[in-house]
Amino acid sequence: PTSLAGVALDLISSSDSGSSSTDNKTNITLPTIGLSPLNALLMRAGDVIQILDASNNTRVLGSYTVLSGDLGAGSLFSAASKNIVLTTALTEGTTTLTARLVDLAGNLGVVSTSSLSIVVDITPPSSLAGTTLDLPDAQDSGISAIDNITSASTPTITVSSLNGKAMLAGDVVQIVDTNHGNAVLGSY
Repeated sequence: PTSLAGVALDLISSSDSGSSSTDNKTNITLPTIGLSPLNALLMRAGDVIQILDASNNTRVLGSYTVLSGDLGAGSLFSAASKNIVLTTALTEGTTTLTARLVDLAGNLGVVSTSSLSIVVDITPPSSLAGTTLDLPDAQDSGISAIDNITSASTPTITVSSLNGKAMLAGDVVQIVDTNHGNAVLGSY
């Protein structure tokens, strides 16, 4: 079968739930992986494009069976890319993926030389129940220094009682307005 050595893998943006759509971090255990370029690669109807766990190239995490409608002149794959939804759930942590083509006779093609490392995080953050929010006295312009009335349009809010809360680098603490649809007013 045709080598997929030059094919790149990408966690498509709708499956990338991290802080950006390109950080390859997700809380989706069955994400969609994009492969490209595929156009002009020789394939046959019935060939199978496999997404593999790179730590064990026999572990197939998802696949797509090539259809005759996918092929153009000369049995060349006609689309530039193909998205494949994984069918085996990823576990918490980092998984590195590669791709290969398997023909109808079961012959294995060359595995892609480029790989994709995805970080899956399905552990919910620590509860911040019991934390307290306070408007610092210096920004409290009300009648008293503790009435939490201010004329500042962008006041500083102090979050206390975070000691003992399990947090990881990159976690974000958000200040939300529960009176206005949980709008995020600030974060750290």
